[in-house]
This record gives sequence, C-alpha cells and structure tokens, in this order.
Amino acid sequence: MAVHLYMAPLEGLTDRIFRKTFTQFFGGFDKMFTPFFSFNDENPYKINKLRKQLADDCDPALIVPQALSNSPEAILYFQETLAKMGYWRFNLNLGCPYRVVVNKNKGAGLLNQPVMLEKIIKDIAANASLPFSVKVRLGMQNPEEILPIIDIFNRYKIEEIIIHPRTGNNYYQGIPDQERFAECVRRSEHPVVYNGDIFSVIDFQSIINLHPQIATFMLGRGILRNPFLANQIKGVSPPSNKKEMLFNFQRELFDNLYRERGKGRYFPHGIKEFWSYLSNSFDGSEAVFDRIKRVNSINEYYEVTENIFQTHNLKI
Repeated sequence: MAVHLYMAPLEGLTDRIFRKTFTQFFGGFDKMFTPFFSFNDENPYKINKLRKQLADDCDPALIVPQALSNSPEAILYFQETLAKMGYWRFNLNLGCPYRVVVNKNKGAGLLNQPVMLEKIIKDIAANASLPFSVKVRLGMQNPEEILPIIDIFNRYKIEEIIIHPRTGNNYYQGIPDQERFAECVRRSEHPVVYNGDIFSVIDFQSIINLHPQIATFMLGRGILRNPFLANQIKGVSPPSNKKEMLFNFQRELFDNLYRERGKGRYFPHGIKEFWSYLSNSFDGSEAVFDRIKRVNSINEYYEVTENIFQTHNLKI
C-alpha cells in the first residue's frame, strides 16, 4: 500500500514562504495544508488579502487552504474565491484548541456542539463547488465526543477526515489515544488520515503497526524537527550532503522571511520559533537553541548558524 504524506498547517510556521522554500529543497509531500484563514459573516475574507497570502505559492493542486469559521456562508464565499484562483479543494479546521478560537465556537469549540456543527457541514456539502475535508480532534473535553461527530460526517459528502487523537483540552500534552482513533476508523465511512506525534521513521512504523489500514499521514512538528522526515518515510536515500543541504535550507528560509517581513527590523518574525524545532536535529540541541535565542541581528544570525553547523553533528 502506497504511503501518502500531508504537511500539517502550523500557524506562524508552515506559511507560504516556508512551503515554497521547503519544496525547493526537500519535497516529499502529496498535499500541503495552509494555516487557517479565519473569518465570519461580518468580515468575509477579502479576495485581495487571500490572493496576497497565497500568491507565488506552490502548485494549487498541491496546496489545501484551510478555513476556520462557524459560518457556512463565509466558508462558501471562501471556497468560491479559491475556485476562481485555481485551487482544487479546501479544508475545514475543527481541531484548533486555543481558547481565543474555542471561545468563539470555532475550531475544536464546535466538537461539543453537534447541532451547530451538523448545520455547517450540511450547508457546505450541499453548496460547495470544491471538495472539502475536515481536520478534527477527538473532542473538546472528552474523547467520546468524536463518535457522534463521525456519525454526522457519515451523512455528508466529505473528501477525507484528518484526526489528531487528542482532545482540545489536551493541546499537545499526553499520549495520543490510539484506541479511540482506531474506533473512529472503524466507524467512519470516509477515508481517515492519521495526524499526531510522528517525529521519526520509528514513530511512523509504530503507527503503521497499530493502524495497518491507514495509508495517509499528516506530519507537523516532526517535519520542523527533521526536514528530511517525509522522504525518509518514503524510503528515499539520504543525500550525501545532508548537512550542507540543511544549512542552505535554513539560510534560504531566513533570507526569504527577511525580504518579506523584515521591513527595517533586525530580525524576521518566525525564525526563532522555527529553530525551537530545528535545533532538535543537532547534538546538544538545548545549547543550539540557546544560541539562536540570543541572536538580534542579521549578521549575527549568519555567524551563529554557520558556527552551529561547523561545531554540532546532525542526529537525524
């Protein structure tokens, strides 16, 4: 059974700049999901703003824009805009656990409100011109909340269901609930995608052993820790110049971020958070990230990162 891999949507990290730079160096993904676009009836997502954030992205057939909303009308407006831009599909975020989102009855905040959620899914399924998928958690407070939600999904035409086997209240803490995930797979009439805590090929093999019927997996934090991970999972032989390749990738990413976001500031937003993950690729990861945290200028970044690659071994 062929393995399909998706890049997860990570707010502030896997944006257009990251996706394009990553694809230039690594590839390995069959689809890449954007961080969510949030909107409502009173403020539907403006076409020009949407175009700007998706402009010069990768192939539209590869990109899956994600909506965060509890308004069917706004979601339909969003997907109509995407269709005009040449996109093939979209995703509905039903998994974001953060309080500012949940308190507005969006993201995982809809998982304990099945009546409201079904109205949204029903309206979208009946009126959307593009196929759509959903990305969910096991519930907001209780993992049993997902079972009636799966029954709702079964009543409508949905491309696939991406499940992160934690509740919203869990955030990223604790161990993913593999038994509940397996129950969702048995119950679902739609294809199911596994998402959560795949940080290595060993982790991936463990999930395959638990769920041999699953063929599609979403990688998030793992790909930030090890940008080679998707290709490693797919059995691609590692490049002989792995360290040089990784050095060039992070430098290109930094330069691209600075060109777009620097605007006279010393340091582009997002690069230190990226290194909070990438530092795990090196021996002495805590010391590596500690050095990055203290960087305050472009030249200092170049100097420190060059020294890191010279003095620390990769462990990926």
